[in-house]
Amino acid sequence: ARFRADVFRAAERGPIVGFGAPAKATTLLGHAGGGSGRTTTWSSVLSYVADDAPTKQGRFLPGTAVPIRSSEGEPSPSVVAALAWNCADALRARWPKAAVIVP
Repeated sequence: ARFRADVFRAAERGPIVGFGAPAKATTLLGHAGGGSGRTTTWSSVLSYVADDAPTKQGRFLPGTAVPIRSSEGEPSPSVVAALAWNCADALRARWPKAAVIVP
């Protein structure tokens, strides 16, 4: 519940990028709520999910309408939701000015 609250609160200030599209991201977002049937959905707060695996790019994170794209060529995000939370330290190193929200 805290992760969802943190992400939705941050979204009030601007766009958020999710990072990582592993299966655990789908489980996390499903468990945290914000899926279909809610007034505010994940697709309304996450601009996209960055994942550097070419096989995932051009698809959507399952259970959401959030597109998966490469982070290459994208501007540095100001807020990142770490959907692959084991990579949080790498995210902080990659985007040092971004706020990283970790579940």
